[in-house]
Amino acid sequence: YSSLSGNSNIFVNMNEGKFDSANLDFQLKNPLSDESIKASAEVTNPDGLALTGDSLKKNIYFNAQLLFRNFSLNRFSSEPSDNNSLTASVTASGTFEKPYIALNVDSADMMLAGVMVAASGSATLEEKEISVNSMNIRYGAVSLDSVTADFSAETMTGTASARVVSGSGDGAFEMPLKFALTDTVMNKNSFIPSSFAAELSSPGEQGSFIAKSVPFTISVIRSEGETTVFSSDNLGLSGHISDSGAVDISVADDKPVHFHITGRNDNQKLDIRISDMYADGGVIASYF
Repeated sequence: YSSLSGNSNIFVNMNEGKFDSANLDFQLKNPLSDESIKASAEVTNPDGLALTGDSLKKNIYFNAQLLFRNFSLNRFSSEPSDNNSLTASVTASGTFEKPYIALNVDSADMMLAGVMVAASGSATLEEKEISVNSMNIRYGAVSLDSVTADFSAETMTGTASARVVSGSGDGAFEMPLKFALTDTVMNKNSFIPSSFAAELSSPGEQGSFIAKSVPFTISVIRSEGETTVFSSDNLGLSGHISDSGAVDISVADDKPVHFHITGRNDNQKLDIRISDMYADGGVIASYF
């Protein structure tokens, strides 16, 4: 059980009938533990302008900080655990049009389906540029670590890299990944882009039980009327999904694992047929 109590203060200053500044400060603490939330903020109007939509975006400056220390996440979890907690900080400054926001997560742990999910890392937003400096996520014995990313909210393009790690000792497994989103064209009245190019690649998996790694590239190109999927030659994946709902994806017949998927996706009804499925156990076994 977790209960927080505390106090808060807010001050608003006016100058000749115009907003000048405001200050907020509040602290909440659990009297039985070191769980706490602290927040402080200062908002100023240095030019003494009347508040309008334009001046709120460009001429009102803020500086704020929010701190969580061992904050219990059992409030939001259906699987209570003493380890469900968050220690993190958020700092923000600048204007609403050109903000700078920094997020730092020391630890975020929550039980999910009987397995602990743990995350840590840091990220920043500077104007319209989002950067993930470092992030690690672990689910049981599998982790996604060394996550970095740079993304532009203005062009809706960016890159990311990460490493999938599982097990230890003789069962250790590691696979580096890279992702790129380019050539994005946005619809004027929609958050869904009309075209883009996305690519996921890896130099191949590594591990004590891996005899041969499989480097790969998988690309998705969205254009007017359809989405095309294809891969590097060693995977042999190709196909398309049309805006009318037609699905046709296959892996070349000369690959050790191949198949053909056809069907339609109409009005939230998915009708899929998988045919010509084949797996060569001898070739697959040679990779381990």
